[in-house]
Amino acid sequence: MCRDACAGKSFIANSSTMKWRKQFFFLCALVSVFALNAWSQDAPDSQAVRPSGVSGPVRKAKAVTAKDTEDADVESTAAHKTKTSKSTHAASHRKRAKEKETEESIPAPTEYTPEGIPKTSAASAIVVDANSGKILYEKNADQTRVPASTQKLLTALVVAESGFLERTVTVQVVDTLAEPVKLNIKAGDTYQRIDLLRALLVKSPNDVARCLARDNAGSIEAFAEIMNRRAQQLGAVHSHLAESGFLERTVTVQVVDTLAEPVKLNIKAGDTYQRIDLLRALLVKSPNDVARCLARDNAGSIEAFAQIMNRRAQELGAVHSHFVNPNGLPIPGQYSTARDLSLIARAAYANPTIRSIVCLPQLVFRYANGRTRELENTNKLLRRLPYCNGMKTGYTDAAGKCLIASGTRPGKDVIVVVLGDSSSKVWRDASALLSWGLLM
Repeated sequence: MCRDACAGKSFIANSSTMKWRKQFFFLCALVSVFALNAWSQDAPDSQAVRPSGVSGPVRKAKAVTAKDTEDADVESTAAHKTKTSKSTHAASHRKRAKEKETEESIPAPTEYTPEGIPKTSAASAIVVDANSGKILYEKNADQTRVPASTQKLLTALVVAESGFLERTVTVQVVDTLAEPVKLNIKAGDTYQRIDLLRALLVKSPNDVARCLARDNAGSIEAFAEIMNRRAQQLGAVHSHLAESGFLERTVTVQVVDTLAEPVKLNIKAGDTYQRIDLLRALLVKSPNDVARCLARDNAGSIEAFAQIMNRRAQELGAVHSHFVNPNGLPIPGQYSTARDLSLIARAAYANPTIRSIVCLPQLVFRYANGRTRELENTNKLLRRLPYCNGMKTGYTDAAGKCLIASGTRPGKDVIVVVLGDSSSKVWRDASALLSWGLLM
């Protein structure tokens, strides 16, 4: 529910949140079709292409002969071979995507200051002793930042401290309204650009927006620059929407396209769950509908829960923060700092229930209808560092990549907060600071 859209922020800064979203997706679609205008001479005739889902002409039935049967067998065999070929091709794409993901999971070498402190590309960061609260390192720790899903630690803390975790919760419609959405396209899948464009404009999925942007410009950052330039030129250029540029060309989804936050568990109104099961899902997979459900169940409404969050933050000394919702989705007036989040993280770390959950690499969530789903922890450091024992990830376009990570060794516990980092460096920066902090 989005760092890549920030480049266009100045263009629509005075709009409401929902209007901004609509303009953003409209601009994504506009740039996708316009940027390739120069190549349209080589594109196939758009009038000759049948839109997806439109049936062909009705043909009159005829008697089936032995020759027809033989021809049908040949066509069936050919179709099977084609289907097998496509399946093999898709599998090959998925394999390459997995290899790329593995390559990206290997952190780049860390640079150090003359004092031996790891350098970080994050906008702000802090390393604290989880037990004493002593600050071991800080960088712009009081800079106001968007916390994204890292603030779910506070949501979880409020819920855990309220108790009655075995009590059941019945999902209400309001709990399921966590925007934005994802189409859950998978790395290695191949689609026509026109189909992705249709999905973007009809359903507004963020992973599709990322896929089109990356395919169009090579990277999200490059596409944001195009958006900025296009926004400056907008004026009376809406006629460009009718122009096509290789919209029938296929696009293969890459891993980076699927990283659109936030996620939803797609719990349904009327379903009933135990609070503890929802709390586990919240801290492991970070679904925004679950955050809303727990907040509404705990306080009666999202607004009332936000007031509780703010009171608890004040009690912890996090006086430079203000929370408006329980999930960290972009909304005016919501902000925090690395220092404040470290105070919240220390309280969460001291809570036995939360600490027993954030260390889980994965868990199996059972839906109300009996269906199960394995949820993998969004914190990759749990699988990379044996001394990492949990905490919380976060990401929105405005916030950048964020991570609160904890680690332990005999006699020492450390918490690291990294805000406003990049996808390629957040894991390296956090792991380097965590390792350094534990050895201090």
